[in-house]
Amino acid sequence: MEKILIIIWIVGCCGEFLVPFILSSRIKNYSHLRTVMSAIGSKENGIVGILYSVWLILFGVIVVCISYSIRDFSSIGTYKAAIIILGVYGIGCVICGIFPVNNTKEMITVSAKIHGYVAAITFLMLMFVPLLLKKALYANGINGLAIGSNFVFVGSLVLFVLQILSEREQFVGTILGNTGLWQRLYLGVIYVYISFVLYNISTNI
Repeated sequence: MEKILIIIWIVGCCGEFLVPFILSSRIKNYSHLRTVMSAIGSKENGIVGILYSVWLILFGVIVVCISYSIRDFSSIGTYKAAIIILGVYGIGCVICGIFPVNNTKEMITVSAKIHGYVAAITFLMLMFVPLLLKKALYANGINGLAIGSNFVFVGSLVLFVLQILSEREQFVGTILGNTGLWQRLYLGVIYVYISFVLYNISTNI
């Protein structure tokens, strides 16, 4: 696999956190700890929301392209399933960019409902990518990363559960209520893991 694709992936992943950080500075009372990144794309945020939506679509295209480029690294069925999930996640990012949320947590509009359901499903699926890649990593002698896949799965599972719990009213105002933090950590863990996988793929082909 071309090294340039790894660079594009890493730049894209960094952008996933830097773009919301930069754009949110234009939104009054936005909290990186409490608020999910998708809230920036709300239509109520005007040009800032549009810019974030455009970014989300661009990142989704990057993920789809990366997925397609590494589809033939292994013929193992679980590997193929992992790549499909990664591609679906990229498509989900594009859909979420096209259909932004509203400013409130309630899914009032059709756009917000589409965004909410797509985000929830693709986030859940993304968690299983490390487990599905494990067999292919072992088969290619990348044992350290294969073992680490178990820890990445457990860590992402915990963070996913924390994100769900943070939405409950009784946790608002507590450390568990930091929805934005759990979302960023969840994505960060998986993105870093996939970066290592891409690097190892590039050195083994």
